[in-house]
Amino acid sequence: MPTRKSSGGGVLSEGPYFLDTNILVYRQFDLAKDLRAVIARALINQGLKGDLPLALSPQILREFYSVITKSAKLPFLYTPAQAARAIQLYVQSPIRLLYPTEQTLLRALRMAVRKKVTGPRVHDVYIAATMLDNQTAYIFTENPGDFTGLPGITAINPFAEEPWKSRLSLNEGFD
Repeated sequence: MPTRKSSGGGVLSEGPYFLDTNILVYRQFDLAKDLRAVIARALINQGLKGDLPLALSPQILREFYSVITKSAKLPFLYTPAQAARAIQLYVQSPIRLLYPTEQTLLRALRMAVRKKVTGPRVHDVYIAATMLDNQTAYIFTENPGDFTGLPGITAINPFAEEPWKSRLSLNEGFD
């Protein structure tokens, strides 16, 4: 599989790239008011067209539903029906759904104990375990620190890191 250098000099494979919840949420923001919306939309649209190998899990889709239907931090809220339609877009797309295996919970618990993870951060550890159990090492997230120190996981902030910003087709039509 071809590789690409990251801005930090490390080598990145060509995916698949897991999407964190915040990337899905930013895709819903107003394109005229938030550059993160433009980048998230361009990134996800490449995955929806099958041009970029993207993946997510049911956990991410549940978190997405939770955030877009009831978050005081968002400039918008979706009704349950609107959120369900947004999720169907992903379920019926070329973006791969990665499911936890029978061993995912045990892997996540071992990682949490080893890294002394407590509280809500265990959800990120479970995401990492799901990714590893599905041979996926890269995650697009606005919060790379959430995955720091988790062996086998490379977090990429597409809003800050090259080559991702320049690689996206930011001028294409958006749905």
